[in-house]
Amino acid sequence: GNRELLLDPGGPFEQPVIIGKPYILKLIHQVDDKIHGHSSGHYALVTQQPLRGQSKQGGQRVGEMEVWALEGFCVAHILQEMLTYNLIILEL
Repeated sequence: GNRELLLDPGGPFEQPVIIGKPYILKLIHQVDDKIHGHSSGHYALVTQQPLRGQSKQGGQRVGEMEVWALEGFCVAHILQEMLTYNLIILEL
């Protein structure tokens, strides 16, 4: 690639910066192959958590970052249902 002197409002950078043409590539996978949902179904006997993986009819983990993102969209009722539904089934 080519090296160019990059200018910043505070002055030039100390070292030349490598520049080049950006490439846009088509993704090989299709969205239809990636879509997967899990409402209720198979759970692990020990942990009572959904099985992992699409092939086992499993669920997808909702991590801390996802919980905070949903909280940011003010969907507290959906979060409560997602995080407590399995517990209610176990208590019945």
